[in-house]
Amino acid sequence: MASNSRLTSVVRAVLLGTATAAVVLRLTRMAFLFVNVVGTSMEPTFVPGDRVIAIRRRLARPLRVGDVVVLRGPQPGGHLIKRVAATSGMDVPGQPGQTVPAGSLWVLGDGRKSFDSRQFGAIGDDEAVGLVVRRLWSDPRGG
Repeated sequence: MASNSRLTSVVRAVLLGTATAAVVLRLTRMAFLFVNVVGTSMEPTFVPGDRVIAIRRRLARPLRVGDVVVLRGPQPGGHLIKRVAATSGMDVPGQPGQTVPAGSLWVLGDGRKSFDSRQFGAIGDDEAVGLVVRRLWSDPRGG
């Protein structure tokens, strides 16, 4: 009987540990985005193969100029990473007299050859789905 009791205790502990891990993982995914950097548009800040963590927008503070954000990408499930260059009502960088429309952001990559607001214009504030807070690691192989 003692071995049955021990086995039951072990099974309970494993089940409790598994359930706890599942809940923690789910809560983490609800609060954060984990994004792989693809492409060179944010070099030298981020390079291909870097992995970054972002706070989901619904939990983050309001965006400011200089923030790095995760945007919905053109492919389903894809993401772009850009820097906020201007917010609603501010002048568009490099375009005197033109302002960013209400509820919009002007985003730029840090690299010279970036696909950003210079090509696609202002984006809706809701297109920014996360605020990057940290690089988790960098892949020494570059992706």
